[in-house]
Amino acid sequence: MEGLERLKHVIRTLSPLTTPQGKVEIIGPAESPIAKIKGKYRWQLLLKGSDSGAVKNLAKEILSRASVTGLDIRVDVDPINFM
Repeated sequence: MEGLERLKHVIRTLSPLTTPQGKVEIIGPAESPIAKIKGKYRWQLLLKGSDSGAVKNLAKEILSRASVTGLDIRVDVDPINFM
C-alpha cells in the first residue's frame, strides 16, 4: 500500500487546486467496488471541473508526481461507470 499512501500525499499537496479557469475538485482516492482482482488492489480517483484543460493539466501533474514503481495508473476520460 506504499503507492496508495504516496498518491494520497500527492493529492493532499494539490487539493484544492484553483486554476485561472476555475476550481478542479479531487474526489478520492476511494476503493473500487471490486476492490481486488488477480491479487491487485484497485482504487479510483475522480477529477471534476468545468474546464477540461484544467482537469487534463491536473491529471498530468498527478501522474508525474505519483510515478511509483509497481503502481499501475490508468486514465478513463468520460467513464461510463465506475466499476
